[in-house]
Amino acid sequence: MRHKIGMLYNQSAALGASPTRVRLRKIRTALQSLFARDSRKIFCVGLNKTGTTSLHRYFQSLGLVSVHQMDWANYTKLFEQRKSFYTAQCFSDGERPDFTFLDQNFPSSLFVLNSRDERDWLRSRVKHMLRLNVEHNTASVLRDPRLGIQAREYFADNRLALINWVSARRIYHRQVKEYFNGSSRLLEIDVTSDNDWQMTLRQFLEQNEFVLRSTHRATPGPLHENSRSSVDLDLQESVAAGFRLIDEILNLLDDPNHADEGG
Repeated sequence: MRHKIGMLYNQSAALGASPTRVRLRKIRTALQSLFARDSRKIFCVGLNKTGTTSLHRYFQSLGLVSVHQMDWANYTKLFEQRKSFYTAQCFSDGERPDFTFLDQNFPSSLFVLNSRDERDWLRSRVKHMLRLNVEHNTASVLRDPRLGIQAREYFADNRLALINWVSARRIYHRQVKEYFNGSSRLLEIDVTSDNDWQMTLRQFLEQNEFVLRSTHRATPGPLHENSRSSVDLDLQESVAAGFRLIDEILNLLDDPNHADEGG
């Protein structure tokens, strides 16, 4: 039923410029209300480079409608964009979505805090940035249409960007855990290192009585889809320098002797 509604919704959107626009808007409003009444969803609120592609494809294998992009996280800060959530059930690859908004507007939904080792996460982000082969120059970076917010931060000032990423991640993870403290609707999972993550996620969904249309079960395979080695990169020296900077910053942030500096 949900799949058919989604098809009708998309068809009405495609025909929105026709003379029957008013009628189609009424249809879309009716369809949106159906999704709103059946609004239980799965939100993967962890950051990117934490196995989000694997999560997205696993949800699809379960017969669920899944979204894998960053826009939905931005929409959580714009109440009028709530309709953007009506045509899917699972969401991943966002950047620190407002989970309180999601919890309040989609009651009984499930939340996944997809995480990974902090150092490995930073290294994955840095390798991803360096594949773009961009010069560290603020003016040219801001004019480059290929770059998103994270890339612009990194190539403008990689040191400050790394500090900002780590600080924001630590604060956000703490907020998520404190907000859902003791709740069975939150699962913390590491797709990149846990061989049994699919089984763990499936059990989480079943225990929370999330309806699945597929009987797909966990099968052995690679830990996550986008796993790459630094040997794939041409700029080995830049990668090595980036990794050294990561180590320096993590050591600095975790050094108790620097905790009170600047006060």
